[in-house]
Amino acid sequence: MIYAPNSDIFKEIAGELEDGIQLAERPFGELASRMGISEESVLDTAREMLRRGFMRRFGAFFDHRKLGYAGYLFGVSAPVGTEPEMMKRICGASYVTHVYEREHALNIWFTVLSKENGNVGGICDRLRSSGREYVALRASKVIKLRPSFVGVPRGEYCSGGGGEPENLDSRALRMVRAAALVSGISERPFEDVARLSGMPATELLDGLRGLSSRGIVRRIGASFDHYRAGWKSNSLCAFDLSAADENETAGIALAAVSGLPWASHCYIRWLYDYELSSKWPYNLYVMVHAVSDGELGARERHLREVFGGASFVSLRTRREIKHTHFDIFSEERG
Repeated sequence: MIYAPNSDIFKEIAGELEDGIQLAERPFGELASRMGISEESVLDTAREMLRRGFMRRFGAFFDHRKLGYAGYLFGVSAPVGTEPEMMKRICGASYVTHVYEREHALNIWFTVLSKENGNVGGICDRLRSSGREYVALRASKVIKLRPSFVGVPRGEYCSGGGGEPENLDSRALRMVRAAALVSGISERPFEDVARLSGMPATELLDGLRGLSSRGIVRRIGASFDHYRAGWKSNSLCAFDLSAADENETAGIALAAVSGLPWASHCYIRWLYDYELSSKWPYNLYVMVHAVSDGELGARERHLREVFGGASFVSLRTRREIKHTHFDIFSEERG
């Protein structure tokens, strides 16, 4: 049985998948048992979510900082259509995960995951030589990742911390590689991955539990398309809280966004590089989602009040250009 998208049980299944499945032999069966429905119904509904594009992907979500990656956010003055080669290069790079057009003089914003600044310096050099204004920001602390697009606040990932790279031995790295292969919705998804990885399923599950306890694997679950879920108005809100100590700012931000299903991807970021004609003082960034522009404005005002009227800029989304999952082993494959 496939449940209808507007039904409460559909939303409950989506919420459970958003939280992440248990590291168990038959995780969808355990989910179904908790909900009092059949495993077949959970599987069929989840597959339909994926087929229709309501679910963007199902798989493992990592703390990339623990794997040695740093996150960067770029804003560039590049009117769409005027720099086709630059946009093609940005969108085509595997280390660029998200590209958006936003309402601002710096109208193209994109995120980069990179090890040891490897790709970032080259990006800055190319932007500077192009003559375009730009700002590059390095993530210092992750406050929150993931909204709840299917209803009430659920299992958010909130830390307020910075995270340090882990020293991975050969076994841990093998488990990370295996976790990256999780992509299917089946009765025994970990058995499928174990066969691909050439190890017993029990060994894989034990290894994944270890990665989870260390925070390397944040969850194995679903991410949803917020547009298809009805959250059509979105903005990246930037606040200047630089007068406060960074740990104090992290605490204020964590208290502000925890429990808000419409606030996600909250980071403290600092200037890494820039070529600007005016000042860019903002160090706290929060993605805000809403079903309408009016609701979005109200939510932006709410955060401004919470942050004491701090200097603020709203970077409202005009369109999504690229949204993809970062492949942690893409560099090895060239």
